[in-house]
Formats: sequence, structure tokens, C-alpha cells
Amino acid sequence: MMSGFESGDVSIRDNGSPMMRVLDKLPIGVALMNDTGELLYLNPAFRDISDDPRFSAAFQKLNNGEQVNDLLSVTRSDENDREVEHTYRLRGFHLDGSSDENNGHSQSMMLVEDITESYRLKKNLSRAQRMESVGSMASAVAHDFNNILTVILQSVHLLKQNLPQDQLYLEPLDVIEGTTLSAGELAQQLLTLSKPKTSEGRDLDLNAVIKDALPILERVLHEGINLDYEFEENLWSVHSDPSQIMHILVNLCINAQEAMDGRGNINITTRRIDRSTLPNVEGGLGAGYYVLLSVSDEGPGIPPELTDRVFDPFFTTKEMGTGLGLSTAYTFAKEQGGTVTLYSEDGRGTRINLYLKAEPRPPAPQEERSTSPVDNRPCP
Repeated sequence: MMSGFESGDVSIRDNGSPMMRVLDKLPIGVALMNDTGELLYLNPAFRDISDDPRFSAAFQKLNNGEQVNDLLSVTRSDENDREVEHTYRLRGFHLDGSSDENNGHSQSMMLVEDITESYRLKKNLSRAQRMESVGSMASAVAHDFNNILTVILQSVHLLKQNLPQDQLYLEPLDVIEGTTLSAGELAQQLLTLSKPKTSEGRDLDLNAVIKDALPILERVLHEGINLDYEFEENLWSVHSDPSQIMHILVNLCINAQEAMDGRGNINITTRRIDRSTLPNVEGGLGAGYYVLLSVSDEGPGIPPELTDRVFDPFFTTKEMGTGLGLSTAYTFAKEQGGTVTLYSEDGRGTRINLYLKAEPRPPAPQEERSTSPVDNRPCP
């Protein structure tokens, strides 16, 4: 095969040549150029994505005598006009001996392969291994931490019973008690990371759960935050715990608020996702039906070098953050048979997508719904 390229550009441009027909059918992009920068051949697979300027930069790098072995992330629209991130492996190399057979001009070849699925699986495996490792450590820490907190709480209760009912004593004890309870909730989050428990869920209408959470969001979000909603009607049924969904939603909105310094628009979107008609759905979801909860902001976005780490336990960009919010959401979604994905562009905000496994039928009617208490503190 290599000899066909080395015999010059005449045979490769010949539409009737077997080499041309083979290259045109390849799923891998193939390009051939000479040392003057002239593009001799570009097969259809490469032509479909060659409009990205970074490919031109790679060609220039190859033309300067350097080898090319890069990963490129390119956002493209799928058949449903949804933005989907693709990962490409770009390889470029010089063809030995081509200068002698092509009027003194050397030739180089560029290959580009869409490795989106394999790259995603590799990242998911790496993330799962990190979660398992951190989870084992978190479990041990949480149990010891809970034992210490139990002693503190018992001591506070004894003091309250035996000290005079005076504000001088009661106020400091109330502060200690409240802080200890907050620490206990943090310990519970650590246990959730280490050993996700199957919640006592029920059939839910996700739109109804979000509407029940609105009074909580109005209390915890600043006046400078405007909430926009895009609810798809007739959502499929989700079997889950509404209090956990509320907890995740509140934390995602608080994170979005902090990313915008307390002023801007937060968009909450719900949608049905039919995996059988959307083969390029994010996150490597399996076949089935899902309901999507999406929260987006207008903040500065997340730097590309950090996007792979935001779901790691204890990773945070905030001075006072715990780094458990997104990792808890990720663990919860995986427990529900779904996943969490992130899309962010520099200067254009961030979107968090929570996919929950669904049944393609209307949810059972709920006679009474009450707003469940949730922890309103941010867990970035």
C-alpha cells in the first residue's frame, strides 16, 4: 500500500485507481501533502472535519519537518442539532524515499481517527478507579469521624440538661450542636461516595420535583440570579428519591450562582432522551430511555485542563468548598443507571447534564407532594 503513495500524486488522483477507491471508503481520514504545503489528496472522512483551524496548524507542523501525534477535541452537531464533543487522534509522518520518486519533493501523510467512544470509556474507567480508591479511604474516615461527632453531640445534650437554662450557656451550645450536625451530613456524603445505597425511590415526574424545589431555590439564591425553565411536557417516569434529586439540583444551582459571582441567568432544562434514536448521546450511556436534567450558567466556564477532574471527590476550585457536590451527583446518577456529563467553553459558561434511567410511560399520579428538606449548603 505504501508504494502506491510513493509513486507520486498522479496515481492517487486517478479516480479509476483501486487505491483511490479504497481510500475514499476508509472510515479513517487520510491526507497527503508535499513539502511545499500543497495538499495532494484528502479523502471524504478527513474532508468532513478539516474545517477546524487546528488541523491546518497540524499540517504546518508536519510541513516544518516535525512528527504529529496529537489529540484534538472538536464540538460538532449531531443529527438532532445537539452539540456533541468528539475526540480525534491525529498522526502525521513523512514517507521514506518519496523525494527521490516525486521530482525531489518529499511527501507526508496525515491520518485522523475518531476515537470518541474508546477515549470516553478510558476516561470513565479511570474515573471509576479513582472513585473506588477514594471511596475506600472515605468510608474509613467517615466512620471514625461519626464516632467523634457522636461523643460531641452526647456531651452537648448532657450539658443542655444540666446547665441553667440561660442564654449565656445555650447559645454557644446551639452553635456547637448545629456545626456538629453539619459535619455529620458531610460524613454521610463520604459514606455515599464509598457505598452508594439504594434509596427507597418511587415513580416520579421530574418536572413536578423541580417545581417543588423552587421555593428552596428562591430562598438560597441571590436576588441577582434569574432562573429560566424549559420543561418538556409529558416526561417519562423516573424511579428515584425526590429528596436526593432536590439536593443535587440545589447544589448545582448554588455552584452556578458562585460561578457567576451572584449575578446572571441559570437555565434548568428537562428532556426525554431515547437512546435508540440518539447514538451519539453523551457519557457512554447504554441502550434505553432516560430523562435529562440540565443546569447551565453564564459564568466564565471551566478551563479544559480541569474538566476531567471536576467529578473527582474532594476536587474544588473554591477556597471553602468540600469538592463533594459533583462527585455525589455522579455517584447518585450511576446508582440510578444514568450518568452526569459536563460541557463548558471558556467565556461561555458551563452546562451540567444529569441523565436518569426512565420508563417510557407517564409517571403515576401523586396525590400529595411536599417539599422535602434538603441541605442548602453548596458542595462544589
